[in-house]
Amino acid sequence: MLEPELAGWSRAVMDTVVTIRIAAPSRMASEFDPLVEQAFDWFDAVEAACSRFAMDSEVRQLAARVGEPVTLSPILLAALTVALQVAEHTDGAFDPTIGYRLAAAGFDRDYRTGEPMRRPSPSEVDCGTLADLHLDPVAGTVILDRPLLLDLGGVAKGLAIDLAAQELSALSGATVDAGGDAYLHGTDLAGNAWPTGIADPLRPGELITELALADLAIATSGDYARPGHLLAPRNPPADPLAGVTVVAPTAMAADAVSTAVSLLGMSAGLSLLAETEEVDGLLVARSGEVRTTKDWGSWT
Repeated sequence: MLEPELAGWSRAVMDTVVTIRIAAPSRMASEFDPLVEQAFDWFDAVEAACSRFAMDSEVRQLAARVGEPVTLSPILLAALTVALQVAEHTDGAFDPTIGYRLAAAGFDRDYRTGEPMRRPSPSEVDCGTLADLHLDPVAGTVILDRPLLLDLGGVAKGLAIDLAAQELSALSGATVDAGGDAYLHGTDLAGNAWPTGIADPLRPGELITELALADLAIATSGDYARPGHLLAPRNPPADPLAGVTVVAPTAMAADAVSTAVSLLGMSAGLSLLAETEEVDGLLVARSGEVRTTKDWGSWT
């Protein structure tokens, strides 16, 4: 007997396709439309705060406000706080101040309009760094010593997923998937943990393994999906990775840590994972070697 198709909705936002599924038959989808709309609204809210492409975003408005304390919205404060924590733990390999460097490297096109950003000048590219950004998390303010453009791509999508999933938390089961990064709440229609496949970064179309997750997030990072979208750190690792998958309690943690590990390489990436509580990872080297953290799979 075939199981009924799940209720599902998809929308293009934050330069990816976001899909929400609920543990209910598709014929009941209309009953959940208002709740799902509220969940999708969080992606718009996070994009309005954190996008480095939209000229009216909070991040773009912040870029030139030098020398003054700027009060951040709760969304931008949350994203920047986590981004700076990861930057500290990776000695700057994960760097949220590289927005102008990314634009200069060609990652400058607004997916909504297809139009490129204004290319930054050489002085902007070589200007602001982590040392020029001073966050006061208690006051909720930030001061820039020099102009800099934040790139919060390693945390913003995860934050949006978490906020959307929170809207659906009263349901018995729901998933929020944004381009393969997802939070899986509760159980599916049959009462089981949600099945999730991990793509093989070296063999397109194949899976390395399949997982079953409940009330956990998963994120994958690597150049195989969008070649070059991760700007290499100034000191590239000797043991580079083809792909990383991280399972964590929140999508923002999974998103940030998977991005950081991708930049660090195999040895330093495994060390970071070992130091990070409640976070596990599967790492694939460009040589094909696969390594996991010691507690990988313990959630089953």
